[in-house]
Amino acid sequence: MPSAPEAHNWKRLAEELGIRLPERFLLILDEALDGTAAWQYLSAAEAVGLKAELDRRFDYPGRQWRGIPFARSRVCEDVACFDLATPRDREAQVIPVRDWHGPRWEFARDLKTFHRWLTEDREGHLT
Repeated sequence: MPSAPEAHNWKRLAEELGIRLPERFLLILDEALDGTAAWQYLSAAEAVGLKAELDRRFDYPGRQWRGIPFARSRVCEDVACFDLATPRDREAQVIPVRDWHGPRWEFARDLKTFHRWLTEDREGHLT
């Protein structure tokens, strides 16, 4: 379960990655909530590890992975990631990675705000 210090770790990671985290995400971490029944929020260290796994798993020529995972579904293999290509003056958008399909079955054209992800994908499946 992420704890209040985990929000600090995420802020530091976001600074390194050059993204602005959604305020609601930081509040959730500050409140030390354990995600929802359907989603597990990742610690910053877990996110970096899963990003490395996604980088290896989706290593296809001519494509550059641009997400940092922040939540894993508890009901399937979907992963929600923050889009590293979001302009820094906006909160990072959410990139859905559905069931780890390949090659790189992320839906960059289906970007969502964090709020939209919270409301639309609360059942653990990315829509």
